[in-house]
Amino acid sequence: MSGLSPLDGIRVIDFGWVAVGPVLASLLADMGAEVIKVESSKRLDYCRLIPAPVLEGERQAEAFASRAEIIDTVPLFHNYNRGKKSVTVDLRHPGAPALLKRLVATADVVVENFSPRVLREIGLDWEALRTVKPDLVMISCSAAGQTGPWSDLKTFAPSLSSLAGLESLVGYPGERVLGMLAFGYADPSNAHHGALAVLAALWHRERTGQGQYIDMSQLEATVGLAGESLMDYFMNGRVAGPEGSRHRSMAPHANYPCRGEDQWVAIAVEDDAAWVRLVEAIGGPAWAREERFATLAGRQAHLEELDRRLAEWTRERAAWEATERLQQAAVAAFPVYGLEDEKGDPHFRARGLLAWPSHPRIGTMEVYAHPIKLSATPGAVRGTAPALGEHTDEVLGELLGLSPEELAQLRSGGVLA
Repeated sequence: MSGLSPLDGIRVIDFGWVAVGPVLASLLADMGAEVIKVESSKRLDYCRLIPAPVLEGERQAEAFASRAEIIDTVPLFHNYNRGKKSVTVDLRHPGAPALLKRLVATADVVVENFSPRVLREIGLDWEALRTVKPDLVMISCSAAGQTGPWSDLKTFAPSLSSLAGLESLVGYPGERVLGMLAFGYADPSNAHHGALAVLAALWHRERTGQGQYIDMSQLEATVGLAGESLMDYFMNGRVAGPEGSRHRSMAPHANYPCRGEDQWVAIAVEDDAAWVRLVEAIGGPAWAREERFATLAGRQAHLEELDRRLAEWTRERAAWEATERLQQAAVAAFPVYGLEDEKGDPHFRARGLLAWPSHPRIGTMEVYAHPIKLSATPGAVRGTAPALGEHTDEVLGELLGLSPEELAQLRSGGVLA
């Protein structure tokens, strides 16, 4: 290994809040970039307040005062902001834009996921920032993009997946849509889309010396997750709906009950050859050798009976027993894991699923480790998330050359808050 990280020497100013912007920036931090998170006690990052969010009618100042003991210790905030520095600046203060432009002038990348009007109204949009840093790479991960009728749309991940049509696909055939609103799948997915875009723009800058602006619509990125259903509609005119765990080109394809309380095994058979292997693995029962089950079309036509019969076999076995039997026959199968199963599995431990950075107040804590493993320049979690404003004096003093007296003046004037 070279000892260097892939993004050593790259500085990122992170204006992101909640998820997409912060997760994008944390991916860059894991790969060696110096990431400076700009936040404020006047408008706390929502993830600093979980599980005690701001109540309706409550002012941010009141929330900050009443939750001062927890805002630096929320686990989700550490997963989204590990390895960064924190500078506190009140973006709405008249003195903030000039100060932040000086900071951006020292950087390579700016990340933000506000509605388009937010930075434009305070003079920190792309047109303003490119004047102080012509080769800047800036990404805006707004809900629906910087242009169009929905450009000022406000969303969180569940509303994005609803708008993108994903929620309408979750449920059981012939029943009402259930959706998956409790799971914000759009956020981490969009963050990875954004990280790829930033890396592409940095590579373009490396070859040409030119910076550029990235207008990434979270909605458009989320729509792409429903690719199979979209293509079926465009090419065949079919509108997809809830299908439970069924699959149009695989059968069986479902979670099957196993011995024990709430124990399940996921099984997917991709073609007729895999079906033959499954039949042999479960002992070749007479029902499975019937001609009607020999082809995908036949299995699909008798799916309820197929699932019932296969479940009779899985119920008599522990999830891992069924898995090992089927995997030995090259049939895709695995126990349905919960989070505790995942954490304790020796494979995930061997792969480094978790990292254990040390926090000054709560000691060693677990965070999700970087999943991409480069052989020569591997990424790594380089620390927990910063305390609110932990690096304000260090960053502004070292990068901008501000004296202690100037910092005190900015703080007393409300710019640093």
